[in-house]
Amino acid sequence: MQLTQPEHQSLSLSPASAPSGHALILASHADTLELLGDFVTRSGLVPTHPLDDEPVEQAVSRIRPRVAIVDFDHPSATSRRFARLLGVMGARMVLCASMQRTSEARECALKTGALYFPLPITYRDFDLVLRTALLL
Repeated sequence: MQLTQPEHQSLSLSPASAPSGHALILASHADTLELLGDFVTRSGLVPTHPLDDEPVEQAVSRIRPRVAIVDFDHPSATSRRFARLLGVMGARMVLCASMQRTSEARECALKTGALYFPLPITYRDFDLVLRTALLL
């Protein structure tokens, strides 16, 4: 690609603006929670989690996330009620799963209308999935 610009003007190539808002992250394993939190932060959203002993549905009402990123090992991953609650709030669910559970997670995502990505994932691919979820 060739970019042309009058000589007296500087050329600026800035990335698309980062999204803002909260992302609810639900994961059963601390390392997955930490990884997803880092990716969410790098993408411009604030990673949030339910408080200790707070029901997930109550956390959704309190946080009002733009997106919920749910590890397939978490009990909420297969809950149609949870997916409906997110939809009512205007949030999108994104499922993730280890390679061993890819087919199960993909099938669940189809049933609930969620997006899906496998773990491990690169930051670039994660950011693309996240931005897609925010646009839908």
